[in-house]
Amino acid sequence: HWCGLKNICIAQKLNVLISICDGLLYLHENKVIHRDLKPVNILVDKSGRPVIADFGEAKILASVNKNSVLLGTAAYMAPEIFDGGHYDFMADVYSLGIIIWRVFTGLVPYQGVKNKANVHYDVAKNPKFRPKYNEKYKAECLEKWKDQGVTKAMWERIVDELCPDCWSADPDDRPGLGHIQETLTRICHQLTSVTKKDEVEKSAVK
Repeated sequence: HWCGLKNICIAQKLNVLISICDGLLYLHENKVIHRDLKPVNILVDKSGRPVIADFGEAKILASVNKNSVLLGTAAYMAPEIFDGGHYDFMADVYSLGIIIWRVFTGLVPYQGVKNKANVHYDVAKNPKFRPKYNEKYKAECLEKWKDQGVTKAMWERIVDELCPDCWSADPDDRPGLGHIQETLTRICHQLTSVTKKDEVEKSAVK
């Protein structure tokens, strides 16, 4: 799906994520929690415009309680949902954090976990059980994306800081959608500026 498409540059993927934030902001303003946000539930058209889909697990905030049953995808779901306790809009922020990690790293979360049936338990009970990558892979990605203007600082701001903040075990510690969108927008603008600068320099050489 769109997360792993090689013909979409990082700036375009960030624009998709920024638009997803708009969609979630609209849902939350209308008191709706999606509860099953994941890449396959986000449809992206040819122009790069995303649409959040599949509201089979969505809930109105007022109707959510500890007995609310959910059949979703473990890799993208917040620990408080698995615990069967109270949860709110921050459950969607958790899912968004996993999606951002998936988009930016190109890795499938928990792909190397042997017993995937226990992912929901590990996510709920172990705050350190979250998606991981190794430094060699990071270096390979930065080398591959250097022509797009992606820097080590950008990677660390998104993958090592923003994503872990989103998937914090305590919902109160997670950032708001506005902050997430602002961070992604700022980095996207930096990438766009680098691309335009390169285009101007190449044009001048010709």
